[in-house]
Order: sequence, then structure tokens, then C-alpha cells
Amino acid sequence: MNKQVFYSAWAEIDLQVIEQNIKNIQKFINCKNKLSCKSKLLNNVKTNSKPKILGVVKANAYGHGLMQVANSMIRAGVQYLGTAQVSEALVLRQNGISSKDAKILAWLYTPDAPFDEIIASDIELSVGSIWALEKIAYTVKNNPNLPQKAKIHLKMDIEFGRDGFSADLYDECFKKVKEYQKYLKVTGLWTHFAMADIPEHPSNKRVLQAYNLFVDKYIEYFGQEDLPIRHIANSAICLTHPELAFDMIRPGILAYGLKTIDTIDIKKMGFYPAMRLFGKFSSISKYPRGAGVSYGHKYKPKENTNIAVIPLGYADGLRWVNQNKIQCYSYARKNLIKSVGSVCMDQILFDLGQNCPEKPGDKVEFFGRGEKPNSLTADDLAKMVGTIGYNVITSIAAKVPRIYKNEIYKNEKYSKNK
Repeated sequence: MNKQVFYSAWAEIDLQVIEQNIKNIQKFINCKNKLSCKSKLLNNVKTNSKPKILGVVKANAYGHGLMQVANSMIRAGVQYLGTAQVSEALVLRQNGISSKDAKILAWLYTPDAPFDEIIASDIELSVGSIWALEKIAYTVKNNPNLPQKAKIHLKMDIEFGRDGFSADLYDECFKKVKEYQKYLKVTGLWTHFAMADIPEHPSNKRVLQAYNLFVDKYIEYFGQEDLPIRHIANSAICLTHPELAFDMIRPGILAYGLKTIDTIDIKKMGFYPAMRLFGKFSSISKYPRGAGVSYGHKYKPKENTNIAVIPLGYADGLRWVNQNKIQCYSYARKNLIKSVGSVCMDQILFDLGQNCPEKPGDKVEFFGRGEKPNSLTADDLAKMVGTIGYNVITSIAAKVPRIYKNEIYKNEKYSKNK
């Protein structure tokens, strides 16, 4: 652990695992596309045999560390980085990631965003509304110091209700783009699936049909030459419909080694979690039978026992629960221990029994790769507290130190069959 930072809990991030996950998804997509498989959604979908990769680093790289992960993804060969907030895109540029290193796409902003700075930083913006088209075009038109057109990815929306052009706005969208083409360069056409984690849901077919109409309309207005990058495949689509990779894929949670679909065992495919969350016992005290534990006394031991404290609570990113739901792996007993009472802001309590092997300072693992018997992943912890793995890893507070490790976990079965 980094001796310059003292904290009684820490997250360990393995950047080489992220690199390996990116490479594995690239191999998987390339392999599937070579087989010329037909789409289960629509037949004869044309796709790129070797699509580009957009590494999603939004939300502080899913809690793993924006700059560290961005640089590791660039080493793994991504051509794009994706952030939700434009502020994170600007941080990437301000900290040395140039356009030669990776293109950047950002998709969330409001009318008061610093569009001149964004465009000058060669950050590409998703556009899914008429006001945004006009605002971005006017910024370029009224700022002669900007050396280039604004690069935009036009986004369509169907059955999601988020930002994007609905089918009844396609013509208005492309007319506006044509009107402002002196100031705008369309570099991408994209959308997002609301039901991607349910592969056979009919919504997915409707979204794809609407998207294909979107692309056809673009060609109708601007021709097929120099067609912008088409990208619709998130992690779930990559795994279930790799033939929809088109020109670029956007693996998000899969790059960090967590599940997006419960029925697919990604570990067998060579994907591993990159984050592990550790803590240490600060105290272990004898506690009498029947005495209440923590706020509200939701737990009372049935016999004399030892109650342990780990200084990690909901302010650190653990989910607040008022019952005995959270478990973690105790290295001292090589097995799981179970929390008791409600989770506190900065602490969580465990009943260790009368004759416990643990002592203050001993380490526990809240989640990791799940490679040890009885140890847990973030997906396992998510099920305990009624949430999803995404929420677990992105909730770890910034004050919890990130310690960066470098280990590569190889999947022999995958390497033999590639």
C-alpha cells in the first residue's frame, strides 16, 4: 500500500487487466466478424471486419481513475475515449492526451457549456437536439479563432427517452446539418439500446430498424461517400450481437470486468474485474448476548461474541443497509464474515463469533476477482444489497485511495480457441 496515503480502506486497480479486457473484446469481435455471422435482429447487416474501439471512461472511469485508465486503454489500442460529461473530456486533454493519442467523444452538456474551449480542444460532441446543432454551429461561426469545424456525432433515440433525434425529427436534423455544414463536420452516427441486456427483446429490433432508417436518411442528404462512423454496440451488444459492431464498438462495463448479462459467464471468455476493495479491522471487542448492535439495534447476538469494526461506511461508497446483508472475505479465517446491524457513515460492524481468528489490523476483501473460494466480486456484493455491479464500483468515494497494480490474468481456454 502507498505509504504516503494512510486510509483504513483502499481500492486496488489492476490496469493491465483493463488492457487485457480491451484486447479480449477486440479479438472476440474480430473473430466473430470473420465468420460472417448473420444478425439475429436483421439479416445481412453490413459491419466492419475490424471495428474501432471507443473506451468508455465516464464517471472517473467507472470509479477506477480517469487518467490512469485512459492511458491504459490507449496502450491497449483504443482509437476513441468516451466521457459522459464534457468536463471529463477537457480533463483528458488538459492532462496530456492529444488528438494523436485518441479522439474523444463527450455526450452530456447544457447550453452554458464552454463550447469554444471544447471545440478548440478537438473534442467531438454528441448532438441529439436542434438547439445543440444551432449552438455549436453559432459558436464556430462567431469565433474566428477556432481553427476547425466542430466535430459532432449525431444521435438518434427510440424507446429510451434520453437525448437523441426521434424518427419524426430526422429530416429537420439533416436539413439543419446541411444548413450549417460550413461549421460542422459529422464524424459519427450513433444510438443506444435500452434493452441490450435482454438480447431477444423486441425493442432491440425496433431500435436497429430506426437506426438503419437514420443512416439511410443521412445518405439521402449527404451521399454515401465518407460515411461517418456508425456505432451502436455497448458491452451487451458486443457479447450477444457482435455482428452489429459496425464501424466502432463501445465496451463499457466489460472493459472493467463486470457482468452486463447474468447468463453470460464472462470469466470463461477471459474478462476479469480490475478493481478490488480492501479494508482492515480497527477493533475487535467482546460483546454480551442480547445487547443491541449499531443504530436502531436491528441486531442482537444470541450468545456472547466478538464484534469487529472496519472503518468503511456509506460515506466511502458502501451501500447503506439497515440489516445484516453485506459479507466480505476475511483473510484470517479464509472465509466470509457477515455484517451486523446498520451500515454507519464511516464504519461497518461484523459478528466474528466467540473464538475468532481475526485481530485488529487484519485485512478483508469486500470484492475483487472472486478467484479464491468464497470470495466475492462486485456483482456478488451488488446482489446482496439489491443493486447492480455498476453502482458498486462507481460509488467508491474519491477519498478512498486507489492503489495501482499490474498483473495479467490469462484465460488459456480462450487463447487456445482464438
